Amino acid sequence: MALRYDPQPYLKKAGLPRHLLELRAVGGDAGASKDELLAALAASQNADGSFRGGRADSGPGSVPATAATVDVLWRAGAEEVAARGAAWLAAMPRPDGGFAENPALAATLKPEWAWFSAENAVTWITGEAMLGLAAVGNHDAVVNRARNLLLRARNRDGGWPGQVSPSYPDRTDLWTIPGVVRGLLAAGIAANHDVFAGLGGALQRQKDHWRNPVENPLPALLALGRRTSDAEVQECVKLLLDAQNADGGWPYLAGGESHPNPTTDAVTLLVRYRLAALA
Repeated sequence: MALRYDPQPYLKKAGLPRHLLELRAVGGDAGASKDELLAALAASQNADGSFRGGRADSGPGSVPATAATVDVLWRAGAEEVAARGAAWLAAMPRPDGGFAENPALAATLKPEWAWFSAENAVTWITGEAMLGLAAVGNHDAVVNRARNLLLRARNRDGGWPGQVSPSYPDRTDLWTIPGVVRGLLAAGIAANHDVFAGLGGALQRQKDHWRNPVENPLPALLALGRRTSDAEVQECVKLLLDAQNADGGWPYLAGGESHPNPTTDAVTLLVRYRLAALA
């Protein structure tokens, strides 16, 4: 199955080196060599080992951006640069073991952004940090504390809230599920573990949200071993393909502006699992 629009021109224009490395990893045209992209990433690393979330030449590192960059660097073989990023990440957990955004970026976060917090542990950020740290290794204690927090934080309905806080609503936020699932699997939790037993029901109860790329459960379903021929997987694939914008990118929410993060996630997932092919 082909993608409706070629995402490669969009990513070459809007993507950061880490997005383009992911594109190259699935056989795409990144417009630059692997060595060039790795050099650009190394040059963008802050002195403390962190990575910024955007194109700014200077500024505090972002926890989720550093986690994502560490993961792609490690898989690309840039172990020394990845290890410096992981060392910064390993020093960033909150007292409860979870991860939030860097407190130095608190002033940049809008109050309505439930998917970010510099105060409370954010479940998807925690999962992504676990993934990066587990890939590099040597941070088992940090990963285990984060794992234990996610195991405790599951909602009564079988899913996870966006933030871990007594004041946060007891609800499942679909946008956090892929990060949580990937993090727990990276920390050694088996796909058939009881912690995932109620997740299917939690996903079904919010099926009307699946049209939004950031709330589409396809990454979680595939990570947990669902077959690509599964009816729910196929439904998620169709919704994801339908959400692609004419510029080749994907938005976070259906009908919104394209962004390189959901675009990279969609492209790599669809191509890696042979659910769609690059033009």
